[in-house]
Amino acid sequence: MNLAQNILAVAETHPTLPAIIDPSTGRVFTYRELIENVQAFAGGLLKQGIKPGDRVALLIPNSPEFIFLMLAVWRLSATAVPIGMGLGRIELDEILANADPDLLIVQAGSLKPPVKKYLKGKPVYVAGGATGDYPSLFKLKDSGRLDLPDFNSHQHSLACIIYTYRGLGYPLGAMIPHEQIWRGATLLRNGHGTEPGQKMLVILPLAHILSLVSCLLMPLMGGMGIVLCDSVKPSTVFSLIEKHRIYTTAVIPELLGLWLKFDIGDYDVSSLKLILSGGSDLRRSIWRAIVKKLKVEVLHGYGLTEITPVSGNTKGKSHLGTVGPVVKDVDYRIHQPDGKGRGELQLKSDHLFVGYNKREREYAESFLDGWFRTGDICHLEKGYLVFDREKKQTRKKNGRIVDLVELKNVFEKFPLIKKAEVRSRNGRTTVALTLIDPRHEPNILEMKKTLALLLSAAKGVQEILIKT
Repeated sequence: MNLAQNILAVAETHPTLPAIIDPSTGRVFTYRELIENVQAFAGGLLKQGIKPGDRVALLIPNSPEFIFLMLAVWRLSATAVPIGMGLGRIELDEILANADPDLLIVQAGSLKPPVKKYLKGKPVYVAGGATGDYPSLFKLKDSGRLDLPDFNSHQHSLACIIYTYRGLGYPLGAMIPHEQIWRGATLLRNGHGTEPGQKMLVILPLAHILSLVSCLLMPLMGGMGIVLCDSVKPSTVFSLIEKHRIYTTAVIPELLGLWLKFDIGDYDVSSLKLILSGGSDLRRSIWRAIVKKLKVEVLHGYGLTEITPVSGNTKGKSHLGTVGPVVKDVDYRIHQPDGKGRGELQLKSDHLFVGYNKREREYAESFLDGWFRTGDICHLEKGYLVFDREKKQTRKKNGRIVDLVELKNVFEKFPLIKKAEVRSRNGRTTVALTLIDPRHEPNILEMKKTLALLLSAAKGVQEILIKT
């Protein structure tokens, strides 16, 4: 089982269909050109000494090159480490130190001190702009035109290390095998009924498990065309839906809220039939309103970095207010339910992740009597799963996980601070500070500026209070 070889085999059956459309640059790649680019990048990686099991970090935004490189890494049975854009110093430090990649591909704008210290002595290629210190990404591609040997990955060979949070104060690198990602994309495709030649608009960052499975693997395994969208602005989104006759897209619920506020006017969005939703809670009122406004079917689901999907609504069987029935290859239980049937969702499956990179203790502690502890409180409604809230010390904000313990630790390292208490509700985060000496108060504005450098924007704090 090798993800890339599976996708390239599909590509050979649809050579002239568009595989990737990048409106921001005007580039269009057919499935034949997808094969050529993947083979070229894989050859370049092979010349750089990348072999099965080696780790290649991708710190680049959504682009055709991101897709080519993910497939090229998998083609060699190496392990991809996709890293989200816009991370702060602390996040990058934790991820790069833990991943210890053998080769890095970095966006030019991300070549800053937090990243540069991990580049010494390792092959580095730069995307999105020239730099005198490191070669352009296209030199990697141009050096790679050669015949490739076959690498037949074992089904449990690592495809990715994807970083997530469990409320411990630091990211965990979930190790995801080839089989798990293929299984997730297959389940989504079967539940959504897509066909070759249809178009999918990709808005979400591909470095996350939801979009990797639903926006990269699912469309490519079905011969669909991926249309990349470089903005979340509704005007851009609806313009692309009209121009490219988009059939489906995947979103986080917060985007649907933006769409409801936007006057679609004369935009023709009649081609849009399905919206895949996940990553956070979707309120019933928004669900109803978007279905009415766009005349589409919304398929809301639930998954984790450690296994995606866990549950999902499917075409023609969507149940308002739920994340759908749990998929057949996952066993589940609601642990210690209260009087209303709400308790922690716990899982068993042959398709779970295989560990947290270099974090054996955290991996062991994520299980209870053989059941994976999701850290999420859920209940059942007529056989459909309903997400209630997070039990673990994390919150979702704009599709990103905010680790409350990580925030607490950051604030308690500021001068003058004795203790920090972090609360988050309805997307609003508040920090209450206890001072070492009440006579000396910190500069709140400067604290917020520093926080913006240390952590991603999604972890920004809306209110900082001084306890007296």
